[in-house]
Amino acid sequence: ANWDDPLNWTADSGFPVSGDRVSFQGTVNTAVSLQGDQAARKIAFSDQNAFTINGHTLTLDAGGSLARVDVGSSTGQVIVNSAVTLAGSAIFRNDRGWSHETSQLSLRGALTGSVTLTIEGAGSGGVELRADNASTFTGPIVVNGGWFLVGHSQALGDVGHGTTLNSGATLVFRGGVNTPEHFTVAGNANQSSLSPSSASGTFTVNDGATFTINNGGGNTFNLTGTLAGPGGIVMTSGGSVLSGSSPNTLGGLIDHQSDRSSDGLNTLTLDKSGGAAAIAGPLKLSKKAIVKWAQNDQVADISSIELAGGVLNPDGHSDALGMLTVTGPGEIDLSGGPNTLRFADSRTETW
Repeated sequence: ANWDDPLNWTADSGFPVSGDRVSFQGTVNTAVSLQGDQAARKIAFSDQNAFTINGHTLTLDAGGSLARVDVGSSTGQVIVNSAVTLAGSAIFRNDRGWSHETSQLSLRGALTGSVTLTIEGAGSGGVELRADNASTFTGPIVVNGGWFLVGHSQALGDVGHGTTLNSGATLVFRGGVNTPEHFTVAGNANQSSLSPSSASGTFTVNDGATFTINNGGGNTFNLTGTLAGPGGIVMTSGGSVLSGSSPNTLGGLIDHQSDRSSDGLNTLTLDKSGGAAAIAGPLKLSKKAIVKWAQNDQVADISSIELAGGVLNPDGHSDALGMLTVTGPGEIDLSGGPNTLRFADSRTETW
C-alpha cells in the first residue's frame, strides 16, 4: 500500500503529512511503501499484526514519536526499513512484551538527526536500532524503560554524545556487535546479550545506581573498554570478560552472584593487559559464581574480597589483593598452578 494514496487512509483529508498523527490498524495494507519522502508528527502501530514501512525517508516532526502500542496478546513485529530523520527531539516506544523476537519495533534504515532520542517501553518487546548510524546520528540517547536492542556496532551514532540508562532500562546487544558507545548508568538498569558481543567504550555507573549484567542464554559479553563511577554492578549470570589495556576505576561493589547450570555460565574472566586493574573496588562472590584470572595482577591491591560462595580461580596466575572475608562455603581453586594470591592482612576478620 502506498503512503501517498488517499484511498489507503480513512480520513477525508488525503494522505498524512507533517503535523499529522498516524495510526496503523487492521489486517490489510500492512506493508507500506513510501513513494517519495514523507513526514508526520506521531505514528502509532496499534494492532496485533506485523507492519513494515519501506523506501525513501520518513521524517518525524520535532516532538514526534514512533510507537508500538500495547494491544492484547500482540506479537506482530513492526519493521521500518525506510530511513528516518528526526527534525527535533523524539520518542521511540514499545509497550509489547518479548515474544521470541517477534514483537519489536525495529528501525533498520539510517537514523539522521542531531537531537535527543528517548527510548521508552512498559514491556520487553524492545526498540531496536539496526543500521550504521555513525555518520548520520549525532545526538544523545536516553533510555527511560523497556528493552533497547543494539543491532549494529555503529547503531547508536556518534560516540561523542553517549547513551544514558535510567531505572527500568535494559540494554540488549545482538551477536557480533562491538559498540564504541559510552554509557552512563543513572539508575537501576540492566544489560543482556542475545549472542556473543562486546563493547569498547566506558560504562559509568553513577552513585546509588546498580547495573545488573545478565547475559541471556549464557552468551558472552566482552568489555574491552572501562568500568567507572561510584556505583555498583550485580552479575546474575557469567560469561562476561573484562579485558583491554585501560584500567577499570569502578569504586562500587561488584556483586557476582551467578547461579547458572554450568561453570561457563557462571564465570567472570579477568583479562586486562599491562597490569591494568580489572577490579578496582570491592568484590563479592556468592552462589555458584566463579572469578577466573587470564593474566596476572587483575585486582587492585586495596580491593577487598568477600567469599560468600563460589570460586576464586587464579588459573596459574598471581595477584596481590585486599582483605579476604569468608562468609559462606566458598572455594579458592589452586589447581593448574603455580598460583599466588596474596591477600592483605585479614587477621581482624572472623571466618
